[in-house]
Parts: sequence; C-alpha cells; structure tokens
Amino acid sequence: MSKFTEYTSINNQTATFICDFSPPKGVDFSELQKALSLHADFISVAYNPGKSVRIDSLECAYWIKQNSISDVIFSVSSRDMNKLAIQSHLLGAQLLGLENLVIFQGDIFNPRELLNVKPVMDYKATELIHAATMMNNKLDYIGTTLTNPTNFCIGSTLDLNKDLNNEIHLVNKKIESGAEYFLLQPIFSIEILHQFLETYNQIFQTTLDTPLCLGVQILNPLTKSFGHIPIKIRRELELGKSPVSIAYEFIEKAILNKFNCIYLLPAILPTGDRDYDAASTIIKSFK
Repeated sequence: MSKFTEYTSINNQTATFICDFSPPKGVDFSELQKALSLHADFISVAYNPGKSVRIDSLECAYWIKQNSISDVIFSVSSRDMNKLAIQSHLLGAQLLGLENLVIFQGDIFNPRELLNVKPVMDYKATELIHAATMMNNKLDYIGTTLTNPTNFCIGSTLDLNKDLNNEIHLVNKKIESGAEYFLLQPIFSIEILHQFLETYNQIFQTTLDTPLCLGVQILNPLTKSFGHIPIKIRRELELGKSPVSIAYEFIEKAILNKFNCIYLLPAILPTGDRDYDAASTIIKSFK
C-alpha cells in the first residue's frame, strides 16, 4: 500500500492517474469487478454519489485493494455521521490498511429529500480534516489518547468552477487543517488553474506545492457534466468529436504544462452506468 503523496513524490516525472469509481447500489460483484480493469495508479471510491444508498466507500475500497493491482483512495463526507461514528469509521479504515482518504462536506439535501433523511453535519470539512490529523497524532475528538495513532494521508477537494477567491482561502484553510493533496472538480481550461495558482501565490506570498490532481471528465453528450463545458467543446461534441479524444488532448496539454496528476472521471451514461471502458482506454494510452 502506498501513501498517495509518497507515490507522487517518487513518480513525479511521470503521469499519475486516479480514476473515480462509484460503488454499486447493492452487493453486485459484476459492478465491483469493473474496477479491476481500469489500470489506474489509484482508484478513488466515491461516497454515496447522487446521495443514493450504495456500498460504503471504505468497504468498497478495501475490496478493490484486495482484488486489484491499483492502490485506493476512499472518500468520507462530513455530512452524515456524528463525531463518534465518523472517528470509529476511520479507525476501521486503519484496521483494514486503508491510508489514503479524501474528506469533503457533501451536497446538501433539498427540501424533498429532507422529508426522508436528516443531515448530521457534526463537522465541517475543514474540521474533519483537522480531526483526522489529530487522530494521526493519537488523539480523538475529545482529546482522549488512542491506543495507537492512525496513519492517514489526508486529501480534500477543490472546485475551480466556484468563486476563485473563496476557493483560494478555503484551500489554504484546509492545508492549515492538515490536507496533503487535492482532487479538483472537472475543469476544461489549464488557464484557470494557472490563474488559481498565481492568485494564491500573490495572496499568501508563498508557492502552493501541495499536490493538485487535475479533474478531467470524459463527457457524454446526453448526460450532465460536473463542470462548465466551454462552447468550443460543446460544438466539437455536436460535430461528432469523440469524448475520449477531447479528454486525451486535454490530459496531454496538462502534462505538457507539468500537471502530472490526473483525476479522471468516467462519463455517466444515459443508463446511469459509468463508462469505465473509455477511462481504461485513456489511461492505457498514457502508460
């Protein structure tokens, strides 16, 4: 098992691929086995995507780790568990040898969903990052000493589709809380990432050297995107250009710009399935 930051430090001259993976909505081994042919360096297991009932990201990541050549990252939302439950959850991950996690808040429930479920939100995302950092220092949420410290490599998320100034200050706060790397929501422009880094450096008078994993979505013309799609790319799709080609060209440009960590998000198909075959094709083309 490799800690993510250790892996990227050792392999900093080559591209590192993380592939997003959605756990099945039931105990479906045929769905789980789709992770085995992705050829990614890391498979990042999503936490209840679409706010739907699915196999927990922790257990799903453990199964993939046991059966795949890829390392794994599991996601944890601060939305659904109280402090006692979530820290016990993290101790379970440590028991299973899962070291890489991504902490985020999670989408809020809309009024219709609130008729059936209640958010807990005992932690904000930055607070949970800090709490996991304290567990690495052998302390739980009330300051009681754990028998052994955890050994997590703690990541979080970054969305450059939102207000840039707010995201810059939020990233800085997450780093101060203990975040060691970031998975970016999909973008379609390298320039916005350069702008983010330049503005961050100006505000905090320091170079941001925390690993940033560039979010690249393989598009599907019939389903929604996770980010804003530029008109130029929409037009290319309308004219029949392959989404795989569009993603490949963007990744190629990113690597030429020294952004060597790619967070690849397979397309959501009209059936609700994800196009892992296309993701595998892209990853293999760079290996």
